[in-house]
Amino acid sequence: MGADTFTEHPETSAAAVMSEGWRHAEFPPVDLALPIDWDTAATDNRSWGFHLHTWSFLDPVVREWTVRGRDDLLGWCLDRAVSWLAAHVDGHAPRTDRAPMAWYDMALSLRAPRLVWLLRETLSRDPDDERLEVLYRGVLAHQKALGAGEAFNPRNNHGFYTAVGQITLAREVRPLPGMAALERQGRQRLAEVAATQFLDDGGHSEHSPEYHRMLVRDFRRAERSGLVTDPTLRARLARSDALLSWMVQPNGHLVQFGDTSAVEVDPSELADVGDRVSAAGGSSDGPVAAAFPTSGYAFARTGAPGRGGAYVALMAAFHSRAHKHADDAVLVWHDRGHEWLVDAGRYGYADLLPADSPLRLHGFYYGTPERQYVESTRAHTTVECDGQDHGRRDRKPYGAGGVGCQVVDGHARLEATVDHGGWRHRRVVVTRPGEWLLLVDDVDATDGDEHVFRSWLTMPGELVVRTAPNSGTVRAVHPATQERVWIRSFADDSPITPVSAQTEPQLQGWRSRRDRELTPAWSLGRRTRPTRRHTFVVLLQLGPEPPRLVPDHPFQETGRSRGTSRPSSPAP
Repeated sequence: MGADTFTEHPETSAAAVMSEGWRHAEFPPVDLALPIDWDTAATDNRSWGFHLHTWSFLDPVVREWTVRGRDDLLGWCLDRAVSWLAAHVDGHAPRTDRAPMAWYDMALSLRAPRLVWLLRETLSRDPDDERLEVLYRGVLAHQKALGAGEAFNPRNNHGFYTAVGQITLAREVRPLPGMAALERQGRQRLAEVAATQFLDDGGHSEHSPEYHRMLVRDFRRAERSGLVTDPTLRARLARSDALLSWMVQPNGHLVQFGDTSAVEVDPSELADVGDRVSAAGGSSDGPVAAAFPTSGYAFARTGAPGRGGAYVALMAAFHSRAHKHADDAVLVWHDRGHEWLVDAGRYGYADLLPADSPLRLHGFYYGTPERQYVESTRAHTTVECDGQDHGRRDRKPYGAGGVGCQVVDGHARLEATVDHGGWRHRRVVVTRPGEWLLLVDDVDATDGDEHVFRSWLTMPGELVVRTAPNSGTVRAVHPATQERVWIRSFADDSPITPVSAQTEPQLQGWRSRRDRELTPAWSLGRRTRPTRRHTFVVLLQLGPEPPRLVPDHPFQETGRSRGTSRPSSPAP
């Protein structure tokens, strides 16, 4: 283990942290001049407090020390670590009566490698340093905390970091009593996490491209450190690399499904997908497509990841409550150099709702209205029933929602099917890159009752959106290039008036590219009368003229109406 353990805040200098304090996101700086009141520092926000207690504030100073070799830099880090340990360790045991995030599982797991690195470096330079005793007590407290059952949850990504944290700690101080057992336990836990977190097709099970990328990156780091040796896991990681390439949009950012910010991906992280998409029927000058049926993703694109072209992404997955939004069969679309259909993003994590809050019954954990909005069904490009969010607490996770893909004659087709328990949704997307996207949603009430269904579209806020009088056709124009898309329904349903940046009576027409930040978006769509079944047929056509008919395409069954609705113009 080397100084590459200290990877946070790469843009921050040691001088800034030491003189101005530690900054995280938009929060005010935390003064790190001694003495430090650790119980009151960064307590206004869980995420802020979590990052403080990982000791990520040490990272810029350690990186500077590796370049300059100045003892005062290492001494500064040691003094802050000893100060923290004095406040949070009683003898050899964690003190859990202090700041609530101090022994949070992820904070504990990310702090342990930093702690044991400091212990090793101090021992190698001055075995008589009086601070070593405090570091030693801290290591024993972390040994106890990491080995406890409550520190390990194999059902989410935290379990990975607990396992790696304890293996790293134990390997560095293996002669100490109990460390060999801690390492064995960590390896067993790592194997369990690998089997539950990454699915057979390589997808991470938490419905989030950002967490997929983070876990792939950190599994690879663990592999380089000798922590991952199992050939089965290595093969699964190779499939995860391939899927990550599909998650990168033409603008170079991760698709913002689930808990994902607008993260830009370095091309060096991406696997070559060329050999993996030939089975989807693509050609060098047409679209290629891929479906990941265990994870619940389907994609179609032209061009290389992050290098322009057209792009459609569909996700239908419910593996667990971890990072799950009410967003079954959500869709994102890019074409002609612009985003046209977007997702709501993450917004970030806030304080937890009280355990008895009624909102918990609807799948919400966090108390801020902005976070609740980006999780809601109406914030996503998908279908909603009776104004209710897709069930997350009262519905058994179904895994993946029957996703598939085809490419024929320059057209791509994606599909997904989701059972909501009481109603069923089948979504089919057909696109002719550079020209149009056809969105067909079949909804069936399986409970025998009539329901009002809404098909929502979420579009970027920078577009100029207008509804043509009488026709109901919507025009969206990008002001920078004058590229436009026309949106027309070919079914018997009613328009939902486009809104942007609405705050009353509820939030509507927003997106979040970065944590704790909402920016305007457009929210619009179609609505049915009370019905047992309906087919939404919505065409989004690029170009100067509005559409008159559903375009001809190779998938003849797609675009036809059935049930209570009839198309206003016949589909081919």
